[in-house]
Amino acid sequence: MDTSDEELPVKKPKMGDSSKCVQCKVYFRKGTVKKAKEFKQREEAENFTLAYGFFVQVDDSICDKCYTKLRVQRSKRQAKQMCLRAGPELLDQERPSTSKAVTKSAVTLVEALSQSSLEDTEDSDNTLNVEESQHLEYYPPIFDETPSSSQVESQGSDYCPPVLIEIEFIIMPFPRVVITKSYCFICNSKTDLRDVPFDARIQVFLKRRIFIPRRNRCCSSHMIKNRFFNDEIEKMVEYSNESAIDADEVKQFIAKLGDEVDARLHDRIGSISLSEERIKDFTGHNWDTIILVRDMMQTMRDSHNRNLLQALVIFLFKLKSGNSDKLIAAIMDITEEVVRDSIQSVLKCFRDYVLPTYFGVEAHTREFFLNETTKAAQLLHNLGNNLAIICDGTYLRHEKSANNIYQRKSYSGQKKTSLCKPFTICTTNGYVIDVVGPFEGNLNDAKILEHILKDENGISSILEKGDVFVLDRGFRDVVNILREKGFKVLMPALKGKRNQLTTEESNESRFVTKIRWVVEAVHGIIAQKYTLLHHQFRNKMLTDAAVYCKVACLLYNLTCKRLNSDVGKVGIIIERMKSCKEVVNELAEKVENENYNRKTVPFQEVSSKDLIDFPEMTLDDLELFFTGSYQLSQAISYLGEMLDDNNSLSLAFLKEEPGIVRFEVKSRHIKSKIYKCYIHYDVDDVGLDAIKGYCCSCANGLRTIGCCSHVAALVYHFILW
Repeated sequence: MDTSDEELPVKKPKMGDSSKCVQCKVYFRKGTVKKAKEFKQREEAENFTLAYGFFVQVDDSICDKCYTKLRVQRSKRQAKQMCLRAGPELLDQERPSTSKAVTKSAVTLVEALSQSSLEDTEDSDNTLNVEESQHLEYYPPIFDETPSSSQVESQGSDYCPPVLIEIEFIIMPFPRVVITKSYCFICNSKTDLRDVPFDARIQVFLKRRIFIPRRNRCCSSHMIKNRFFNDEIEKMVEYSNESAIDADEVKQFIAKLGDEVDARLHDRIGSISLSEERIKDFTGHNWDTIILVRDMMQTMRDSHNRNLLQALVIFLFKLKSGNSDKLIAAIMDITEEVVRDSIQSVLKCFRDYVLPTYFGVEAHTREFFLNETTKAAQLLHNLGNNLAIICDGTYLRHEKSANNIYQRKSYSGQKKTSLCKPFTICTTNGYVIDVVGPFEGNLNDAKILEHILKDENGISSILEKGDVFVLDRGFRDVVNILREKGFKVLMPALKGKRNQLTTEESNESRFVTKIRWVVEAVHGIIAQKYTLLHHQFRNKMLTDAAVYCKVACLLYNLTCKRLNSDVGKVGIIIERMKSCKEVVNELAEKVENENYNRKTVPFQEVSSKDLIDFPEMTLDDLELFFTGSYQLSQAISYLGEMLDDNNSLSLAFLKEEPGIVRFEVKSRHIKSKIYKCYIHYDVDDVGLDAIKGYCCSCANGLRTIGCCSHVAALVYHFILW
């Protein structure tokens, strides 16, 4: 039978077994051996065979352990081929050193992101031209060992072994700090560490041109948000004059620097990337204070065109500068609508939530305000558990009103302008308890205080009988009302139509002014810090004037130090004041009895340079003699006018009795007024007790507790000039 033309039976190709691993021949069981890959198509099996050098066919399967080992072996083969193409002699060479900014290529170990990322490169051609590879330099590669079985079992098919990729580095002539991940590169601490954010690295580079390597670590206390404090930047030490930066990071740096150049001021505020100096110039506060206030504003939310921080900075900028909304919008490169919306939103948040919670009588207890009493007030007036408060009205000048009724009420005959009156109540160390008002400009301080006392929810709610009101002479009409309510009133004596107060009245007045100056200082500090309240207020803003004043005082309470005079010397000064209270001014009686103010014959004209027998005292003695520092500062101002071209004063000494001198001082308030001053001293003596007496023809010139500024000018000149 001829079988040559007969068709032979076709032999079917051998198929794989998908029930077990084609490599280790272990059967797949649930929970023990996992199937990593199964080949259903011929093309898929051929590609795997070519890529990994291990023959598989259709319906074969491979477990996750064997699949991971094959991937590691493939990575090692690729790395070895790359190094051989670069030249075997380079493997034993040391890392090349460079003094110029040159580009290098480095082989670095990195983790593959996912299994798919590796599979995507299985068919790629990794061959290099030998001639091209001779022009490249590679650092000696580092190979990981084959993963352990425990490592593979724990991660399964998700485990991705290290692969070698090529990263380009650029050696730049920028100084850098030390490279470290185990300790802080600023203070070497090993606790509370965090990676340095990219924004902070940019900040340091812009400020000091110092590069911080990626993933360097530092203490959290060195940073606020994602930026370094300025003083921390100054502490950073340069470790090397060169920095190795990979090409991708160079791109990021350039992109970020471009964003910094193009960023609006409004955007930089929102990202807290503005420096401490700039933000303080804009608002008068540092970032710590601004963030503290922002955290208080819990009821305010961000909007589509500004966040809470940007709105707060705009408001503080308005409060500090007093600029118009149009000018602020131009500076911030935003629209006027955004400025107005920001300011109104902040005002509403302060009015409804922040001020009732953190400022005023309702925000604190009586015990809190008692703790704000100074030691000088306690020792001088024996306060005990009584609360001492200082009250005074101030001025908020504004535009003339078209409303004739309000214009008459707001016009001040004393200041000759339209104004309203905020009323300040503070403790003896300057802590502002509350700001009431503002009131109409034609009301005096006595009427305003009388009105405030009628409010049971106001300052009256924390007062008790025996508490002390420290007032000036403008409150004389309300003194009787206060005393009827059981309060004690401290107020300087009234001179009336007399030329001078008596010695006793002057001494009592000094006891009051020793602690009352605080409220004047508070008004001065707030007016200096917040120009909006010091310049002319716009009429359309008068409805928010009370909120502006309260916010300014809240910020003052949060940021300004307490006003405690004579720190370290309070006890000594108060003791001297009490000891001098009952002393009689014998020199003043002698001047009056002898009528020295109208006589010139008993005196001999002399220059201060010829008077060489005046007592010697130290600066501490002067402060104790003046019972404070105020007279010392005023003395310098008077001397500026009194001294002649030779830095000397014109004096006259008493011929009959050595140690008594007379001199004249012009009033700083009235041009035609001249005060005559006398000093009696022990000749060629030393110390505080060498000055036996002094007096002046000014209103407070007869006091024996300290001295007036006119007498202080001559004493200061002789002691320290």
